[in-house]
Amino acid sequence: MGKIRSASIVAIAGNGNGRLGIGMAKSTDNNTASVTAKMLAIRNMKPIRRYENRTIFGHSKGKVGGTVVELFNRPPGFGLRVPHRLFEMCRAVGLHDMAARMPRSKNPMNSVFATYKALMNQADPEEIARGRGKKLADVRKVYYGGSVH
Repeated sequence: MGKIRSASIVAIAGNGNGRLGIGMAKSTDNNTASVTAKMLAIRNMKPIRRYENRTIFGHSKGKVGGTVVELFNRPPGFGLRVPHRLFEMCRAVGLHDMAARMPRSKNPMNSVFATYKALMNQADPEEIARGRGKKLADVRKVYYGGSVH
């Protein structure tokens, strides 16, 4: 039969409100692989922590193979200044203000997996405060006396 071509497809799924899933499928038929990847992505959706429902907590880094993705939070109105694959992932999650760098390899599949890893492994502000022996207080509520949202 000779070489049998196959397609390996990575799909993402998000609800636009803090959930993101990744699905990967491989098949000799492109259509079968894409449908399977989409279904796996929907099935594997997990919550992504968002600060003020618009950006991430602090800086985050993910590495898969030779691909490194660095994500940075930004102030309101900054927008999404990220590579196009990461842009679609951020839109699917519901992130609006963020910047990213990919200083090394820009392999398409690894960049998606590294971004997912970085989003899942964000620093938890409560754990950081606990590690420093401090209590976490919302500065906006304490100093400005107003409601948080």
